[in-house]
Amino acid sequence: MPPLKGAPTMTSSPDIAKDDALGMPVLDMVAAAAGTESDLMSVSVMGDKIVLQGYVRSYEGKRQAEAAARQAGFLNVENCLRVVPGAAAPPSPT
Repeated sequence: MPPLKGAPTMTSSPDIAKDDALGMPVLDMVAAAAGTESDLMSVSVMGDKIVLQGYVRSYEGKRQAEAAARQAGFLNVENCLRVVPGAAAPPSPT
């Protein structure tokens, strides 16, 4: 699969891999793929590994988030996302 448009290019440089700014574009892509808001998720980049944490609305969203991280160029993805149906869903009208 080709990398996502706008995804950061992965290199073997530990200085680049440890940069917190590297995770920000990936967080936005992963959250969009999961169908949730990025403030419910976080990503940590450690070398060639990315850790996904936070909440998604469905198991499909969890799967899509991991797929987006892999498509962004990360081969080692630790998916610690928790499925919470209705996470950040808009309030129901009363």
